[in-house]
Amino acid sequence: MTRIEDMSETQRRAWMTLIVDVAVFLVFLRGATTDWSIDTLSAGGQTSLFIGVIIMTIILHAIIASLFEQRQRKDDITDKDERDINIERKGASYGFYFLAIFLNLIVGHIVLQNSFDNFPEATAGYDAVFDYRNTSHLVFALLSAAFIGDIIKNATMIFAYHWGRGGE
Repeated sequence: MTRIEDMSETQRRAWMTLIVDVAVFLVFLRGATTDWSIDTLSAGGQTSLFIGVIIMTIILHAIIASLFEQRQRKDDITDKDERDINIERKGASYGFYFLAIFLNLIVGHIVLQNSFDNFPEATAGYDAVFDYRNTSHLVFALLSAAFIGDIIKNATMIFAYHWGRGGE
């Protein structure tokens, strides 16, 4: 296990961001789901959950940024090297790939569900876990995609640092 003192600033920031994003995502999941199903929230409930998650994320990311800014001033730490840049790029690309695939799956599900809605006798008695007509479900899916994409980005960076593969 790498000690904190031996980590680069980019690696430390990736760890902090990963911890914060997972914590906020768990708060979001707790507010949007019950017993492994997506809750149908009122407009006010959706708004308060959405704004609460955004505010929590902004505040925690601002705290991380300020902590690293103070460390940089105090220790006069040098800029990122080529390895840090390659690792960040790798993490960002993996996060983006997940986001693109997830959004295409959501769109595909919406198209299929819309197609099946034209044949109610074929789907009688079937309730899907995700229903695009339910705004709570759509908000849940889109916010989950954004959170998971960012979690994948930071986890990829951490794994790349840990196993020394850099941005390969």
